[in-house]
Amino acid sequence: MGLGDEISSLRVGKRAGLIVVSPRDWTGDPAEYLVTAAGPEDVRLVFVGGRLLGQ
Repeated sequence: MGLGDEISSLRVGKRAGLIVVSPRDWTGDPAEYLVTAAGPEDVRLVFVGGRLLGQ
């Protein structure tokens, strides 16, 4: 895609996508929760390229 200089890592000058999740009934491994149980209702904030896009 030719975007290696702009995306794929969190560094100064690169754009990034980031979500803030507040799980309902989370216990255990957070990565497993995100993959197996989290849903749209758990997403609290969405940032892309440093800008807040969803809340």
